[in-house]
Amino acid sequence: EEALGLAAAAAAAERDQGLAFLINNTANYRAQSRAAAALVRERRRVGRVQHVQCCMHSALLWLFDDPSNEGWTRSTGRMSGNGFGWGQLSHLLAFVFHVGGLCPTHAFAHTTLSERSGADLSVAAVITCSNGASIALSGSAAVPGNAHEAAGGQLGKYVSARFFGDEGMAVYEGYDQQPDSGRLQLSRRAGG
Repeated sequence: EEALGLAAAAAAAERDQGLAFLINNTANYRAQSRAAAALVRERRRVGRVQHVQCCMHSALLWLFDDPSNEGWTRSTGRMSGNGFGWGQLSHLLAFVFHVGGLCPTHAFAHTTLSERSGADLSVAAVITCSNGASIALSGSAAVPGNAHEAAGGQLGKYVSARFFGDEGMAVYEGYDQQPDSGRLQLSRRAGG
């Protein structure tokens, strides 16, 4: 309810005062994201979105499992938690809502918390949307290695979003720091 109220206030400020509320989801403004949104939300090439399966996995234990990283592991203000879900999965969800044109209404989530820092390290969630679509979300910081060092593990974040509609499916997935790994694919029930 709070998020919907904030969204309504931001929309009213834009409409009535010409003001904009900006958030740090820059991935939504990349060429690949615009292409995905055009395919799924604008041109409706998958039809009406019925289900989304999405995940983000990254080698970020060094950040979220370390209690000294208080800005990433401790709650502040009215927050009810902090960690990978708060700091990373919000970007994936913003992409899914943007591309699919979806509005969440209910969610159920389970988090696995770090025994050392208290931050969430892994998250599983089911989200229902106003059009009846469901979203299955998975995320984890528990990939071995350091996401910012090529040696000894996975470089960057692995992201996958699959949009299933009544006319087809769109898939966007790859590693964020390896542009040649990402691709957008469309499969239609009727072909083409």
